[in-house]
Amino acid sequence: RGVQGMTCGADREDVVCLINRVLERTPKQDTIRIAVGFSMGANILVNYLGESLPKQNKRVFHGALSISNPLRFIPSSRKLHSTFTGRLFSTHLAKTMTNFLKTNSNLFSPDSIRTPSRVSDLKISYSEYASSPLQRHAPEFVSDDVNLQAGTQAKTIQEFDEAFTRRICGYKSLPHYYDSASSAYSLLTVPVPLVVIYTSDDMFVDAADSAHQAAEKNPNIITIEYPIGGHVAFIDTVSLTSPSWGERVCVEFANAMRDICVEENIQNL
Repeated sequence: RGVQGMTCGADREDVVCLINRVLERTPKQDTIRIAVGFSMGANILVNYLGESLPKQNKRVFHGALSISNPLRFIPSSRKLHSTFTGRLFSTHLAKTMTNFLKTNSNLFSPDSIRTPSRVSDLKISYSEYASSPLQRHAPEFVSDDVNLQAGTQAKTIQEFDEAFTRRICGYKSLPHYYDSASSAYSLLTVPVPLVVIYTSDDMFVDAADSAHQAAEKNPNIITIEYPIGGHVAFIDTVSLTSPSWGERVCVEFANAMRDICVEENIQNL
């Protein structure tokens, strides 16, 4: 998803593009598809599963896994910036994003942003929120509000999101963007089996409450909280070539869903 962190957590354009490509390459209706998302990619995937997938006429995915998903951006951001290690990582990631912005600043100039195709694409991408079951409000695109200079000088992820991300995506404030992009709301309407995996020591993610609440209300949600593993790592071996615990769970879930679909003959449902 996105490029080097340059992405909006509410934008599903990348995942829709990928899904269309996968459907083109696997046109057979009996193909069993499992989606896996990591970190911000998991947040975008869950938003798609909960808001766009229920509108599909056919079974696009039979199951999915969400790994190290922040779920709620506000508490997760607060957790990230509350520790020395988290602040260090935030500074590193912000530097990566500011460098990318400096290199590609011409793409975000006022003249480029105001082109009709660009504005139209963004409004179409986000207009679904206004009519979604969650009754989110589609943000208004505000091109004059983008602060490229502040974006290239950001020292943390929060500063970058405030100066650039939330403005280029048209949100009125950083809390507005963080709340609108949070996929915790979408968990409630995911129509296929979804395994939500996270660790207790993840510096990025504060997901326990949101995941457990969603699992109580949506029978399709399964939550797995691992005590250690960090962010998307789940390393439980000293070997650099052996699959991690998280990777093994992904394979086991995919195999289980395949067996269930074959046994119950639900591929075409």
